[in-house]
Amino acid sequence: MNLKTVDQSGQPLQNTTILLKNGDTLSSKSTTGGWANWTEIVNGTVFQVNATWLFSDLYVNDTFSIAVNGDTSLNLKCRVYNFTFNGAVRHIGTDRNVTSASWSNSRFAFDFAASDANSTIVFDTGQVPMYILNMSYNIATSWNSSSGVFKGQVQNSTNALTICFDNWGDFYVVRVDDKLKSLSWTGQKLTITIDRQAAGTIALHCGSRGIPESTSGLTVASYSTTTKIFQATYAASDTVEIDWGSNPQGPQAPPPPVVSFSALTEALGKLKPGDIETFKITVTFSSSSFTINSLTFTGAARSWCKTITSLPVTFVRADPSALEGTGELEVSVTIQGNTGSGNHTGTVVIYGVDPFGTLHETTLSLSFMVETSLPMSSWDFDWGAVDMNTTAAIITIAALVIVAMAVFVKKKSR
Repeated sequence: MNLKTVDQSGQPLQNTTILLKNGDTLSSKSTTGGWANWTEIVNGTVFQVNATWLFSDLYVNDTFSIAVNGDTSLNLKCRVYNFTFNGAVRHIGTDRNVTSASWSNSRFAFDFAASDANSTIVFDTGQVPMYILNMSYNIATSWNSSSGVFKGQVQNSTNALTICFDNWGDFYVVRVDDKLKSLSWTGQKLTITIDRQAAGTIALHCGSRGIPESTSGLTVASYSTTTKIFQATYAASDTVEIDWGSNPQGPQAPPPPVVSFSALTEALGKLKPGDIETFKITVTFSSSSFTINSLTFTGAARSWCKTITSLPVTFVRADPSALEGTGELEVSVTIQGNTGSGNHTGTVVIYGVDPFGTLHETTLSLSFMVETSLPMSSWDFDWGAVDMNTTAAIITIAALVIVAMAVFVKKKSR
């Protein structure tokens, strides 16, 4: 039996596990390219089928029954939606029944069926959201900076959810203990409406804005110059205001910080036709993380080089106090058998995106020194490198030498 997990658009869904249950027997397999395969199944066996994505407790389709009669292939359509963000295909999934889902203007909106239990929302955007409407959450516990994955709980009474990636530079909501209803800017004043059930905490990553000049509706406020996080308690009001003072740039946050991005490839030694080698490209970036979306090769590298590292890949600056972070891309090069001697050149263009949504690209020159044969002394001849025509010529010459020597010896004996 062959089962395949697909997203809502019908594309193969990676990082899934398919579970089959027959009575008390449970069999689970991680998929490859979305596929999982079972053999030697007795005809008529009935299985309960389900699938998880990224996490073992995130069930992304409803359990159903299947009776196996002969070879069986089936697609499992999961509650996982793909969308393009920062030039890369990303996914968002949930274990809650969805009535509608849409991606527009850097926002993903869900409408859910009524539910009497909490449910999970997961997305792999590689970048923290600016804010999430109709949900309480805490980036400190829900966000995995290494994998670029968010996992949070949707509250019982939530029937609509909007995940927002508005470009507000390095500003974002870190924590809110009740549901966010709305956020809006007037000049440099941010107004936040909260579905307040009781006193709670709100935390904001202020980034390049720094500490606010004044607030309204908040108490017990604090600001860390190290993390750039402003945290305060809301108690008596559903609406709070945070003001950074007058700024001629208007209602949006300052432009995203300038992120530097560069790359360097390691040197390759001399190569021969038929060689297959690997080399690394080291990328350097000044932001907290950086995503490489694709590599494009030109010149000789176009047909010789292939990216081994699975893309897109997000690199995270390991030391937050460091000025730069690094990551490595692995590439293979195959020198074709009919390649002539000499220096063969090409380029690789690396495309990436920083956490603020700015696209970057950089170009590296590649050089491959190919030698079809290596110099040897007359006493160190490499017969393995000799072709048939050369061999025949050598044999002919040797035969003529032998004949000449025989004639010389014969004349001398007279």
